[in-house]
Amino acid sequence: MKSLLQNFAKEDSGIYFHSAPPSQQLYDSIWKEFHNLDSFDVKKPKNLEITEQKLSALILPTAFSQSQMISFSKDFSVLEVCAGHGSFSLAAVNLGSRNVYMCDGSKSTLLHMSALLEDPEYSVHKQSLHLLQADAELISKAFPRESFNLVFQRFAIHHMRNPAKTAYELASLVKPGGILCFNYFTEGCTHQINRDLRSFFLNRNLEYVRSVFLNFDLCRNEKKVSLLRNALFESNDFKLKFPDVHDFLMKLVEKYGFDLLAKKIHYEDANTPYLHNIDRRYMENFVTGLGMQILDKRDTVDEQTLTLQVPHSGIRILEEWQIPNTSEFSDEDTRLGDELIARCGA
Repeated sequence: MKSLLQNFAKEDSGIYFHSAPPSQQLYDSIWKEFHNLDSFDVKKPKNLEITEQKLSALILPTAFSQSQMISFSKDFSVLEVCAGHGSFSLAAVNLGSRNVYMCDGSKSTLLHMSALLEDPEYSVHKQSLHLLQADAELISKAFPRESFNLVFQRFAIHHMRNPAKTAYELASLVKPGGILCFNYFTEGCTHQINRDLRSFFLNRNLEYVRSVFLNFDLCRNEKKVSLLRNALFESNDFKLKFPDVHDFLMKLVEKYGFDLLAKKIHYEDANTPYLHNIDRRYMENFVTGLGMQILDKRDTVDEQTLTLQVPHSGIRILEEWQIPNTSEFSDEDTRLGDELIARCGA
């Protein structure tokens, strides 16, 4: 454990710290809302058995031969990057690993997991699960190369500035013969209304955008339609407090209709620096070009999941200039995200 955490400092909370992303404020806010951290109740994960089945299905695909089968033994080391609520990390412990590293940029979600692990029901998890804060963009600086038997990331690589670079760095952390698994949004899945929303909100301060969504409770998906209708059409409070936002949203209603706006407006999308739609074939060619074997790929309308095995000789080492630019495989305007990151660091 010492060697894997040599670049981390252990804080009083028990969480190991390496680095915080500039977007930490955003994700702290999202997970604070998700976990209801202002209450005294610690939210327990639901349907953990289903999560175990999902994790097993992801990394034990039908493409495996019997000789390739993975065993979650106690020495099997697992890293989950951008772990969010952490259910997959808990599932990895339940499947048998006693060396699981739950890594996220948000301190809020890690604090929630830390509180959860104090419950006697999670005593095995407390012994086996290490909570780490790190910027996913700096993940290769956080750990030594070839440290883990399994590295996986769910619904996050498309939020990195350069998903290909992140895929390469994640692969560098996998031991020869080990497994890398990640998924991503695919080309054309982000509607133009989301692009319009991002162009508007990414030009504004993080706290300002947070206040827009939280003051009017638009983070609660189950009430979003009625809350948005009230904010735009029935009450003057929203218009008086955020006149520019109100006018902009009304223009989107004229252009796309209220129903589509209510369906597509999301706090996270409005303040996440990057939201790539990635060309499937390009990513497949990139990872196989590193020497990895695609053991399984699962395609849906909006996403693709890749399960990859690192060769026993290790992945191909790239120079910085050999890593593709995002414009080669994505339609995201990275300029907007870069400007937001610059403002966060100012």
